[in-house]
Amino acid sequence: MAHSQTSEVSQRFQVLLAFRNRNFRWFWLNGATQAMAQGMQFLILGWLVLDISSSSYQLGLVIFAFGLPSMFFALLGGIISDRYDRIKLLISTRFCVSVLIFSLAVLRIFDLLEIWHVYTIVFLLGVIQGLDGPARMAVVPDLVDRDGISNAIALHSMVHQTGQIMGPAVAGGIIELAGIGPTLLVNGGLYLSGIVFLLLIRGLPSRSAAEKATVLEDFRAGLRCIRTTPVLYTVIGMMLAFAFFRCVISSGHARLYQRSSGNWSGRDRFLVAGGGAGITVWKSDISLAGGLSTQGAAAHGFGDVAFCGPDLVRLVALVLGIMGDFIVRGSD
Repeated sequence: MAHSQTSEVSQRFQVLLAFRNRNFRWFWLNGATQAMAQGMQFLILGWLVLDISSSSYQLGLVIFAFGLPSMFFALLGGIISDRYDRIKLLISTRFCVSVLIFSLAVLRIFDLLEIWHVYTIVFLLGVIQGLDGPARMAVVPDLVDRDGISNAIALHSMVHQTGQIMGPAVAGGIIELAGIGPTLLVNGGLYLSGIVFLLLIRGLPSRSAAEKATVLEDFRAGLRCIRTTPVLYTVIGMMLAFAFFRCVISSGHARLYQRSSGNWSGRDRFLVAGGGAGITVWKSDISLAGGLSTQGAAAHGFGDVAFCGPDLVRLVALVLGIMGDFIVRGSD
């Protein structure tokens, strides 16, 4: 009996296995700052557009201006992260994002900001963060032992989703207290602070300099891998669906805040946190179980349904999560 209890306790502590690695702890803290910053970013950008134009149509175009380059350059980001130092790439992208956010802050504080400034900076943010995403995920296996990779990915993904819970609420509170300009300064400062943690990471394996394949050849090889691995169709389809719905919700945060005249009611705060809470439960489930589960996928969808109520789009997200889990399990 005692042995069984000890084994159970040991298994529960496996959720923190990746934290035994010093480099991963620094990377996780960097991820926490970025999660908060990104959660704030989309609310702030949406608020800026609505404040300047009072147009929901313009808000949708700004989200599109971010998403299109982000999707395209994410394809190149994976190739680049395999060729160059990933930590240096992440530091570079963080610094560039900070400069862009601080530029928005200066323009806003001095009352020089126009809608075309927002479009330009949002497009550049899409390019940079498209390059950042693949490098951020690819570096995780370099930070831990082989046995801890699954746990490290789950922990990193979980902390990244905390921005869905805390970021928008924090941004809304700062906007209410100090205005949009200071909020942008805080947002840029969070991105900049993450660089400190990245600089503390040491001893990672260097990228091979003997790679002779061109970028185009690597791109074609990636497409061949997708074509010959059917389960990837399911995974990519699920991620595209969730990303699409999440962009819709992110842009809706600003409209929700504006309609509440700058005052978040308790219900509004719950709605903003709902999607992020569901995803966090899902990621926690992956971390504990070492893989996907139908219950975790359902929790993800429940968090999304909690945000929008009885909306067909969110119901589809829930069904996709559960169906995708069964398909992935069936391919194992």
